[in-house]
Amino acid sequence: MLNGRDSVTYPRDNPAVRALMLQAAQFTPFYRDSAWAYRLRQGLAVDYDDVPLTTKAQIYADPHAFLSEMLPAGRGGIVRSTTSGSTGLAMPVFRDQGQETINNQENDRLKKDYGLRGLRNHIFVVMPKKENPPGTLHKTPKAANNVQMRFHMLEVPRILELMKLHKSEMVSSFGTIAGALLDHAHDIKFLKVITTYGDQSPDNMAALVRKVPGCRHFDSYGSEENGLIAGSCRHCGKYHVAHQNVALEVYDDDNRHVGAGGVGRVILANISNFAMPLLKYDIRDYVKLSAFQTCNETAPVLDKIVGRERTLFKLPHGGRILPGIKAATIVSLGIKRFKLVQRSEIEVELWYQLQKPQDRLTDDLADGLIKSEMSPLFNGKAVWKDEFPRAVSGKYLMHECLI
Repeated sequence: MLNGRDSVTYPRDNPAVRALMLQAAQFTPFYRDSAWAYRLRQGLAVDYDDVPLTTKAQIYADPHAFLSEMLPAGRGGIVRSTTSGSTGLAMPVFRDQGQETINNQENDRLKKDYGLRGLRNHIFVVMPKKENPPGTLHKTPKAANNVQMRFHMLEVPRILELMKLHKSEMVSSFGTIAGALLDHAHDIKFLKVITTYGDQSPDNMAALVRKVPGCRHFDSYGSEENGLIAGSCRHCGKYHVAHQNVALEVYDDDNRHVGAGGVGRVILANISNFAMPLLKYDIRDYVKLSAFQTCNETAPVLDKIVGRERTLFKLPHGGRILPGIKAATIVSLGIKRFKLVQRSEIEVELWYQLQKPQDRLTDDLADGLIKSEMSPLFNGKAVWKDEFPRAVSGKYLMHECLI
C-alpha cells in the first residue's frame, strides 16, 4: 500500500500530460497563441505549472477554439456530443475515437470487481429528450432471455414497473433515482448491481443498498467534456481515478494544491482526448482527497465527490463546509428522502419526506440536528416536500447553497 503525498503521480510528472500539451500547442487554436505554447514549439523547457487554468466560461465562449485541427495517426475520427445543460447552457463537445476506447476500458477496469459478467436485463435510465420523450424504451437483445434497455424516464413507479417486468439484475441511473428505487427493496430482491452517475447519491446509500440482499453499488463520477473521471472501489469504498483517461489534481480557492484529506476543486487534463485537449481544466466540482492512498493506486484517491461549488455551504465568518447528515441519524428519524438548502449565511432548511408520511419533523429537531452535525452557527428549519424538483438535465442536488 502506498502512503503519503510523495507516492502519488501528479500531472506534471505524467508523460501523457506532456503529449497532450504538445498536441494543444501545435494544433488547438485556443492554446496555440499562448506564451507557453510558443516556447514549447521552440523546444524550450515548459512546466505544466506554466499553463494557466482553463475555465468553463472560456470553453462556453468558443468551444470550436478547443477543437484540434489535426489528430495524431491512429486516433480515428471525431465524435460530437453535447453537455447536459445542467449549468444553464449546453455546449458541443468533441472527442476522438481513441478516447472513446480508453474511456470504455477504464470503465471496465473500475467495475471489474463488481461481478457484472452474466447479469441479465440491464436497464439504463436516461433523461427524456425531445427526440426521446418520457416513456421511450429502446431494447437491444444480448442473448437468449437477456436484453439491454435504455429507458427515457425519471418517474420512479414507471422504472420499478419495468424492473419487475424483466426482473432486471442490473440498473444504471441518477444517484437520487437509485435511492428512490431502493426504497422499494422488498419488490426488487432480484437486483444484483445498481450503478449510479450524474448526481449525488443519498447520504444513506450504503444502508439502502443493504436492504437488497447481495446487491452491490458502483458509483461513477464523470462529465461530458472529460468522460469517466473516477469510480467507487468495492474493496476500500473510496474513489479511484480513471488515470488512463484523465490526470487529476485538487486546488483550494486560492489555487494552491490541496493536501491529503483536504477538500478542493478538481483540476483536470483529459489526457486521452486529442480532438479537444483540455489542460488544467477547472471543472468547478469539489472533491475530498483521501488522507492516505489505498489499493496500490498511484493517482490521487478520493474520499468523496462533493459536487459543484453550490453544494458547499458558506459559514457566516468566512470559509465553507461540506454539509451532510449521518446515515445513522437518517435511519433513526425514519427519513425517506431529504435535501439541505442554505437560504442565507445562517439559515439552513431541511427538506424531507418520512417513511411514515403522516408524521412530521419539528423545527426545533431540525435546528438541533443541523447545529450538531454541521455548525452551531446555523439555524435550522424543517420543510416537508411532496416532490424534490430536478434541473432540466434531470439532476437533483442533495445539498444546495442559494447565496
